[in-house]
Amino acid sequence: MEAKSMDSPIDSVISQKLKPECKLRNVRIARLYCCLRGIDVKKCAIVNLTTLQQDVNNSMEEDFLAPNNPCGQALLQLVSRGNAIIAELLRLKDHIPSIFRLENKQDIVKYGEIIQDFNYFHSPDVVEKKIDSAENLREISEEIRDYYGDVLHRFYVAYDSIYKYISDLNTFIEELVDGTYIQQNMDTVFLSEDGVQLMCESAYLYGVMLLVLELYHPGTLRERLIVAYSRYNITVGTLDHVCQLVRSTGFMNTANAKRPPNYPTEYFK
Repeated sequence: MEAKSMDSPIDSVISQKLKPECKLRNVRIARLYCCLRGIDVKKCAIVNLTTLQQDVNNSMEEDFLAPNNPCGQALLQLVSRGNAIIAELLRLKDHIPSIFRLENKQDIVKYGEIIQDFNYFHSPDVVEKKIDSAENLREISEEIRDYYGDVLHRFYVAYDSIYKYISDLNTFIEELVDGTYIQQNMDTVFLSEDGVQLMCESAYLYGVMLLVLELYHPGTLRERLIVAYSRYNITVGTLDHVCQLVRSTGFMNTANAKRPPNYPTEYFK
């Protein structure tokens, strides 16, 4: 078969075999193939497209997750972190201190002045002064710190990990688009089956994290845990971002639960 005159013989062969909407993508595949194999595109008159695609895909499949491929390794580590975060959130749902739920009158009377939601941040000095001025409140506060300090730290680290995960994922995508990874961009990642799977999984895992929070870590409870942790620890850096991420949305995990007004669906974008 003789190639027709176009930009190059390889363009001609592909255009004869493909629908218009498929042409551009496969021209890129063909050119990439020639680059990988050291073939001069201008001298390449005929290409077996099926063999070409299989060869390129197999080559990129092997290379994407290779130890010396920083792009593939970075994405793989992100996905691994995402799965670990979800596992930790599911473990923690069974270790939520009951006093932070304030489910009965006795707990409300005893801990209500100390265990507070994000309203605490409007006037923290006033609240702390009130606790310090009452001996019984001060003792209860110290009791909570001594008995639940490690658990509170674990919850905060888990919530902070969600924020760091999505921040690192966004950074990875920006670097991929900007060309930080040599010989890798969004197109080459999606040419690899592993690349496609990991990119999709990375976004999916973030959605799962948010759903696990809503279903098993009630909003008001999340706020109380964060406030308690911040009272007993010096928090810097990401506290504001973590608070924005885990603040109560008004969702209640009940049988007839409906999406509350102004639900922050932008978290999932």
